[in-house]
Amino acid sequence: MPSDQAVAREARLVRNLANWLRSQGKQCTVAGWPDRDPGPWPAGLTVETVLAVGPDGAQTQWAVDVMTIPVPASTAAGMAEARQQLHVPAAQLAESAHRAVTISIRIPAGDSAARKTYYQEVLTRVEEALRTGSDYYDASGKDPATQVLLSDGEFLGDPSESHGAVRVHLVPFTGGSADLLAELQSTLVAPLDKKLGNQLKRAKDHGYHTLLLLDQVGNQSMPAGVTWLPSASAVGTIAAQRVAAYPGVLDAAVLAQPDDSLVQVFGDSI
Repeated sequence: MPSDQAVAREARLVRNLANWLRSQGKQCTVAGWPDRDPGPWPAGLTVETVLAVGPDGAQTQWAVDVMTIPVPASTAAGMAEARQQLHVPAAQLAESAHRAVTISIRIPAGDSAARKTYYQEVLTRVEEALRTGSDYYDASGKDPATQVLLSDGEFLGDPSESHGAVRVHLVPFTGGSADLLAELQSTLVAPLDKKLGNQLKRAKDHGYHTLLLLDQVGNQSMPAGVTWLPSASAVGTIAAQRVAAYPGVLDAAVLAQPDDSLVQVFGDSI
């Protein structure tokens, strides 16, 4: 079962998508949530939501499923430990300063003592940035991965929404490869194939237009976060390659970028 944070994030993404379509002059309403409330929907329809797009009497029903952009397995393991070591003390520092921070880290190597030393250095940089009011980065260039970016506000996200606001966003600077397209090829293909061969295929068989909403933001129940460095163009390239193996299944794909803005990365006009 998905966590409460995942459910809240998916609902927020759907609302953002609907608002994005309306901003383009398209009428759009949320017709329902088949995965959560399957009763009114055809058997086997397990997409996140169905959107009714277009004017009354000429609406097109779009089956929309959500998928995060995963991180490499090695990064996931490292980030799980890093979150345990950093998130609570960093959040306490941020709360005292009434600021929110994004912390970029490298996945530390070495034994437990060496990793703990690195985590303490990161917390020192967070404290320094909050005290001085200036972002931190290594001006020498020796450690470009470790950065502390201050937010103008006290929260990242919307405090009025359930699970929608946090004081600390912890992200890996990079995954296992300097070639982001190759990294996406290794991490994105399997989950894409699963969506295209299952939820989206069944939706298409039921006669719906299909849209995959890809997420580069994620939620707090994901210890490793998501892969946020690759560009929309890189994500679109991998998506197009996989869609070609499932002809006729996917009509469009939209990417929620790290700043939560949306961009279409595959398909014709929605």
